Amino acid sequence: MKKIFFLATAFCLTGIVSKAQTQKGYYLIGGNIASMGGNTNEKSFNLKIEPKAAWFIQDDLAVGGQVSLGLDAGRGRGPAFNYFVGPMARYYFGDQQVNTPKQTRLFAEANAGIGGTNGGGRSTNGFEAGIGPGLAFL
Repeated sequence: MKKIFFLATAFCLTGIVSKAQTQKGYYLIGGNIASMGGNTNEKSFNLKIEPKAAWFIQDDLAVGGQVSLGLDAGRGRGPAFNYFVGPMARYYFGDQQVNTPKQTRLFAEANAGIGGTNGGGRSTNGFEAGIGPGLAFL
């Protein structure tokens, strides 16, 4: 358990320590710990990590890939493994010339690829896609 906590903390700090640039030629490395938790009454545990990496092919537009791996286990049911692998693109909106200590930029991100859930009494595999907004602190 200590190893999982250490790896999760190091993964989160990687995104915090790095300074983001949105100009052509730079790259971004980040990710999410989408859910990490449990319930002592149900004796359940879930964890999902989503590393991402992308290269800025032009100012404010990054293209790359992402992987999502998850585990959901609980008493009375078998563990379920979730996964997703595919390309992603991110576009930053706003003026990058603003020099404030806490500059923020809105972005939109889209992804598509192969994903699914296996185990826990169910199995779904196939095409998955997503799109959504975000806020970056540069």
